[in-house]
Amino acid sequence: MADLMEYKGYHAKVEYDPDDKLLVGKVFGISDSLNFHAKDVDELEEAFHTSIDGYLDFCTEIGKCPEKEYSGAFNVRVSPELHKQASLRAQKDGVALNRVVERALTEYLNPGNEMLECFDKHVASFEESIKNMSTNITLTTDTYSYFISTSRNANCSMVVPSR
Repeated sequence: MADLMEYKGYHAKVEYDPDDKLLVGKVFGISDSLNFHAKDVDELEEAFHTSIDGYLDFCTEIGKCPEKEYSGAFNVRVSPELHKQASLRAQKDGVALNRVVERALTEYLNPGNEMLECFDKHVASFEESIKNMSTNITLTTDTYSYFISTSRNANCSMVVPSR
């Protein structure tokens, strides 16, 4: 059984309360408090739907716009030192601090994608820096092998495997 439920764009986390022998759900992602409980899964789903429908009806009744999940803005609490380091690095890289957080979250949710882009960027920078050398260089990672061939004052050629 999954411990998350979804209905009309709202999500709830479900836990079991052994003291009351109930399944207890709490809607998250909004500041309004919506909770529900039931003895079995069918009753729980019905209670969740009733909770959301009741919330939407109540908001209509009082003229309030119902909250929606995930506006795209949230506060992040970190140590002052980490805040400083991230802010300085973002300035150095010419990106907004929000973009740094977005990259970190993307990497957290999709491990490998952002790191590979970063690696590719550094390989390109390395390639640029060795253009005036005459040499062949092979860079190898666990997944990829890059072969770079240069000749003095000539363009650098680089063989990059397909991903």
